[in-house]
Amino acid sequence: MNEQLALELNNSPAVSRKQNPALAGQIDRAVRDGELIPLLPGTYGLDRTFETLTRALFLWDPNAVLVQGSAARVSWWPDYSDDRVYAVTTRNTRANVPGIRLTRSLLHPDLIVVREDGRFQHPAASTLDLAREIGAGALDESLRRRATSLAALRWAHSLMPYRLGNQLIERYLKESKDEPWSYLERDAHGRLRRADITGWKSNYRVKLRSETAFLDIAFPGPKLNVELDGWEFHRERTSFIRDRQRDNLLRLAGWTVLRFTIETMSDIVPMVSTILAEIRTPERRRAA
Repeated sequence: MNEQLALELNNSPAVSRKQNPALAGQIDRAVRDGELIPLLPGTYGLDRTFETLTRALFLWDPNAVLVQGSAARVSWWPDYSDDRVYAVTTRNTRANVPGIRLTRSLLHPDLIVVREDGRFQHPAASTLDLAREIGAGALDESLRRRATSLAALRWAHSLMPYRLGNQLIERYLKESKDEPWSYLERDAHGRLRRADITGWKSNYRVKLRSETAFLDIAFPGPKLNVELDGWEFHRERTSFIRDRQRDNLLRLAGWTVLRFTIETMSDIVPMVSTILAEIRTPERRRAA
């Protein structure tokens, strides 16, 4: 490969013929030799990775906007596993580029974030659009990562009318009023609400002796902590040990700790009801 072209590709995963007219001949030769792959019209790269395709997109259309999972990946969910590039463009093209999905949808200008390396959908909006694809877990992940808030999600939803799946999004938002951080938390919140169990807070911040902890579900008055163990966050030995150390600190601080998994979620309402009754009975006797 030509040295100057190689230097250009060392600085950027994709190259534009329009922006590098002096390299046009070298680009053509590299394509013929199989060293470069044609991507969007006039753009080329060494591969079709997410990073290369994203760079090619903005070389081809600087006004393009990454949306859905692609916007999440570049702004708040860096380890999101979909390598396809989803974007909105105002340009016309018949090019069918593997790994790139282009639409000509209209986006509200307030839902576009402009950064030096490109434009992408506001985290609240990308959360909602991703939820249309993968379900409520997108909201849980975004809230857990503090990428957005329930108020911001509602604001973004108000700027996205007449969208396919909006009724489902409205249901997700209603179910998210206590800001769950996982599917298990969302399930637990729903079970507690349906059983009319009140007085609890989600992701409750409590100061312990040596650390600050966030409790999945806490009843601050009676000091009852409900922890929800999903395999994605508790499979590692270090996580297991850390959780038990925290449980001990909570007990020293007077908390009762209950743990549930997806297999034992059906026990959460009867167990919580029973424990709350046991904790509150001595309080009633003292009050009498």
